[in-house]
Amino acid sequence: MGFLNRRTPKTVERNSESSDGASTKPPSWTSVLRTMFYKAIFVAVLGTVLVLLSATGMLTTNSTNEIQRDGAWSGSTVAICAMLWTILNIDFKRTDSGLPAKSLPQLLLLSTLVAIILMLVFMISWPIAVDQNISGTSVAAWYLSDPLAFGLSALFTVAAFFWSSFAFLGLTAGNMVRKLCGFVYLFAIAGLCIWLGSGMFMSPPSEANLSLWIVLAVLGFALQPIVGFFTGRQIQRQLESD
Repeated sequence: MGFLNRRTPKTVERNSESSDGASTKPPSWTSVLRTMFYKAIFVAVLGTVLVLLSATGMLTTNSTNEIQRDGAWSGSTVAICAMLWTILNIDFKRTDSGLPAKSLPQLLLLSTLVAIILMLVFMISWPIAVDQNISGTSVAAWYLSDPLAFGLSALFTVAAFFWSSFAFLGLTAGNMVRKLCGFVYLFAIAGLCIWLGSGMFMSPPSEANLSLWIVLAVLGFALQPIVGFFTGRQIQRQLESD
């Protein structure tokens, strides 16, 4: 009996650990998609608020420089929203990063498309924040009035969200160096998109830019399932080794 009493605490401890591990179930595909949908709404609303606030003169880069209503802020905001949406979908406290390893490419593709559509819908109100006396017939001001302006805006949004989502591969890594590389990549893409987007959105719609953004958008769409596949494999290996 004394032997059994001495062994019981360890047995209980192992059972408790097993119970804790079992309680942390892998997230389901549908629940993660639903959460991503809510986060996409939040990002689209936040971006719209930031753009509309620029029309009030309440947004400044410092105490003296007010953000101009020339449309450049619209392009920058899309890039910021794409970066933010990517980060929000990672649970850094979990081994699986809060993402299902199974069918992850399909999940990322569908959720990214939903986030893009929501962004484009909320962008309908953005032109009222642009002063056409300053910018003239810019892409941002003519988002709904000119098919070319809408096409450029849509292609830029597609490219920004898909290329930002490639950071999932680094951000879900268990290795801190690879995770840091994911952040570096994400901020580099965001910075590049801010630079390109601000210039495009404040300029008149031009067919010269159309081919560039078609290539970037199509390439981002085509490559994301490949990145999603390797991200899922990485998450699965981390779960097996945990």
